Amino acid sequence: MVGKKVIAIGLDGAEPALIKKWSQQGLLPNLARLQEKGVLRNLQSTVDIANGTTWTSINSAVTPAEHGMVYYHRQLKTGTYQIRTKKYHENVCEPFWTHLSRQGKRVAIFDVPTSTAQKELNGIQVLSWGTRGEDGKDPYGVPNVPQEVYEKFGRHPFEHWQ
Repeated sequence: MVGKKVIAIGLDGAEPALIKKWSQQGLLPNLARLQEKGVLRNLQSTVDIANGTTWTSINSAVTPAEHGMVYYHRQLKTGTYQIRTKKYHENVCEPFWTHLSRQGKRVAIFDVPTSTAQKELNGIQVLSWGTRGEDGKDPYGVPNVPQEVYEKFGRHPFEHWQ
């Protein structure tokens, strides 16, 4: 796969049957083209464990047993029966794109849920254009969206959906 470009698109909450149907009907022409020229796979989700595991597992390429992120809102404090809040920025595993970046690959990371800003990234990372924390606020404290994103694409269409 030397010299090949890879793009991965995750559609959080999308119904695969509807994506396929609407692509075939011509309602999603860009996704239809990507499916024709690439590979489309349905995720075998970790959601049976808890809803906080899926994106962290995708981003870090390890299982919840390794990254330890089970449910962000409530999790048992290690060694006790006390409930504590655990946030995704506590994930100790690096996202896969930092490994690619260190190997000299250019990466573009755009609004990947449960990701945090990576230092010394060989490429670009946009945080918080459309993703929000559980409370509906920017999950990183301050927005990390370059002004040119707003100039070219505007505000996110579902910016205030919570």
